[in-house]
Amino acid sequence: MEVVHCKAHSGGLTLELGLWFRFLPRRAPVAERGGRPRPAAQACDVVGNVHAWDGDLRVAGEKAEAWFARWRPLTAVLRWLLVGSPSDVVHTQGPRGSATHALLTGYVAMHLDETAVARRHLGLAAASYREQFAERSRTVRDDDPGWDEWVARLEADAALTGATTRPGASASPPDQSPPGAPPVR
Repeated sequence: MEVVHCKAHSGGLTLELGLWFRFLPRRAPVAERGGRPRPAAQACDVVGNVHAWDGDLRVAGEKAEAWFARWRPLTAVLRWLLVGSPSDVVHTQGPRGSATHALLTGYVAMHLDETAVARRHLGLAAASYREQFAERSRTVRDDDPGWDEWVARLEADAALTGATTRPGASASPPDQSPPGAPPVR
């Protein structure tokens, strides 16, 4: 799903562009309008910005169309997730090496039938979030069954690709909330 939000600033507008993937399991539901998901800019999986200086919306619209055309093919998204660098033009919620980035990379790869890539990244994400869940269970009294169910879903999807443990990693990705979840404390 393609998303556009606008922010006014001195000198013009910024169009916040985003791609939100329906196939990604969400920890928390996204806002809906008329029965259709309407994710906020910060809930999008891939995000970018286009600036409309001095109110030139025509040029900004053309740049936004080009941005969506570039990132519409999932193969381009996967390639960027694997080797690209974050910038104002395109970024994700988590940096490379984070559980959030591994989750996004794994599900995009799974959707493209890139089994080896999906296995590696979903295994990393599932193991990291399981560790976070275990730590959270030790320190937070009010158990959140939704968290455990969400992590179990990630583990099941990782198992479908053959990944059941963190492959060859010596350290966990940094503690980071999954997309749409409250911050890790």
